[in-house]
Amino acid sequence: EQAMGVLPLFETTTRSNLLMLSIEDAIKKGYSEEGQALFWQAIGECDRLRSQLDNYGKVLRYDAQVSDPLKIYLKSDRTTGEELAELLYESGIDGEFAGEEGLLLIFSFHHNPQDFQFMRETLAAIVPILSEKAPKESLPDSYFCRRPQMRTLPKDAFFSRKVKLPIGQALGKISSCCIKKVPPGSPILIPGEEVTNWHLKVLEYNTMIDITC
Repeated sequence: EQAMGVLPLFETTTRSNLLMLSIEDAIKKGYSEEGQALFWQAIGECDRLRSQLDNYGKVLRYDAQVSDPLKIYLKSDRTTGEELAELLYESGIDGEFAGEEGLLLIFSFHHNPQDFQFMRETLAAIVPILSEKAPKESLPDSYFCRRPQMRTLPKDAFFSRKVKLPIGQALGKISSCCIKKVPPGSPILIPGEEVTNWHLKVLEYNTMIDITC
């Protein structure tokens, strides 16, 4: 209680004028002639990166469905997005988001031609490393296509009396909760489903779930 009483001393309801001014300056620069020129320059550099990636085949490619010209979603048939992120991070490039399928890179007008040149050199350097790896399975390990063992209607399980148990103690019992993998939001466990050994493998051992009584 004492700690909670002290915390408000470190909070403020006053907006940060410095932050607001910084945001306003960024907006002004973005809408100025100079800023628009920098945006078009960054878009052109991103197109050069895509043209370079076109030469690498499936070893290192980009997702053409990404419509934002300043975003590049890297994919490879040799490794995961997490491993791609590690390779780039070792060279000093930090991606925006890494998942099983790929790595998201986001660029802006703050990136100068030297930054893009370094990016091109880094991509060229990791291609031989990826080429030495065997092609991975067509479906990622995280992909699952399953038929839940339903023991009751989801609505009945959701609104029933429940008790919370560790996943290890819930084997064979009926779930009263919903657990999703984000991204992309696919359900791993749904109300009314029997907890199986598959759930014990894909969920952390300390996961707590609601079980029907």
